[in-house]
Amino acid sequence: MNRISTYILPFLITVMLNNFVNAQINPVSLTVNERKEVLNATSKLVSEQYIDKDLAVKTITYLSDNSRKGIYDRIDDPVIFANRITEDLISVSHDKHFRLVFSPAWVADSRKAVTKEEKDELLNRDLADWKKNNFGFKEMKILDGNIGYLNLESFSNPKYAGETVSASMAFLSNTDAIIIDLRNNGGGFSTMVQLLASYFFEGEPIRIIDMYSGNNEECTQDWTLPYVNGKKLPNVDLYVLTSKMSFSAAESFAYFMKNRGRATIIGETTGGGAHPIEQIAVSDRFYLCLPTKKPIDPITKTNWEGVGVKPDIATPAKDALVAAQMEALKRLSANNILDDNSYRWIKTGLEARQNPIMVKEAELQHYAGDYGTRKLLLENGQLFYQRDGYEKYKMLPVSDDLFILEEINYLRIKINFKNEEVISMTRIYNNGMSVTDIKNK
Repeated sequence: MNRISTYILPFLITVMLNNFVNAQINPVSLTVNERKEVLNATSKLVSEQYIDKDLAVKTITYLSDNSRKGIYDRIDDPVIFANRITEDLISVSHDKHFRLVFSPAWVADSRKAVTKEEKDELLNRDLADWKKNNFGFKEMKILDGNIGYLNLESFSNPKYAGETVSASMAFLSNTDAIIIDLRNNGGGFSTMVQLLASYFFEGEPIRIIDMYSGNNEECTQDWTLPYVNGKKLPNVDLYVLTSKMSFSAAESFAYFMKNRGRATIIGETTGGGAHPIEQIAVSDRFYLCLPTKKPIDPITKTNWEGVGVKPDIATPAKDALVAAQMEALKRLSANNILDDNSYRWIKTGLEARQNPIMVKEAELQHYAGDYGTRKLLLENGQLFYQRDGYEKYKMLPVSDDLFILEEINYLRIKINFKNEEVISMTRIYNNGMSVTDIKNK
């Protein structure tokens, strides 16, 4: 049987896309012999190579029982068949890395791959797509308070993504805190986990994980790298955002950083997939994603399989970024890296966005009008700020009479009253300056 070894794959997005694509080409229906061949080969591989021998017995027993009852005989579509076998494999083992995949093209190419170079080429056949996706490095920016933000959606092969990693880390190297967003990260390569983690430690290499295979008789180890391209950041405050969609290598990174006390994990408990796989052809048109290895953390003596990585600060995934910013600001202020005025200014803006208040439209109508060369506009119940000749900006209320501007972080607008009538507005700047504009009659 042809096999291609991989480490921790993404949360099988590629697999689902393969099934979707193949479903569009009206594949030839399953034959009795092919169905039997796939089931027998799958059961044999699970029995011989699945990392958990007890679960292997239960899993193949379940497949055998279903086969004997004729449940699979009623499925002629190969894609539906692959999805049903996948569901059954996972339902018993609860191992989300299990997949049976219908992909004649992949099987054909895998059988042509003989040398290591050819196998590597097959593994990396999606290189063009990886480049279009910037190897998972989707967004980088500097948030208020000099907090770096990296949205990382996959752990790509550093053989190709290494330059992107070093460029990203160089961009973030002068920040006082860093947030790495893994909420939409389905996994990837352990070597990328190793490389990225290495930027946040100095000194002697640190053992990341022990990887067991072959009935736990063989063990390899991953360590942080003594050298990286660019500047290491061993002392910067680090936060990792997670969700229930964070999976596999994303979990490996979060698990390692949490257990070494190097990062604060914020968000939701992750998906719970720890076992690396091999992709093995089981017929001319199907291959099996088979978990064959088990990572063990040298500190916890276990891993995140089935339980996920639990956050240090639990919050819904949609709120995790703001929660991380709040935590980072609090620590930076406590350590006198961020002055009190800046801390309060940024905190107020975050709170206004996180917990918006409502101001009655009748009140907003009183605020609308011309204030010298500036004006407040009420459109569809929403107040906007505009300077003559410039674009307008949405105003978000902090209180009934104090507003932040959605895209101008350095400016706040305060509405002033006299005898319950609006007489002026004050522009308050983050440097302490303020300017009052009289409302036109």
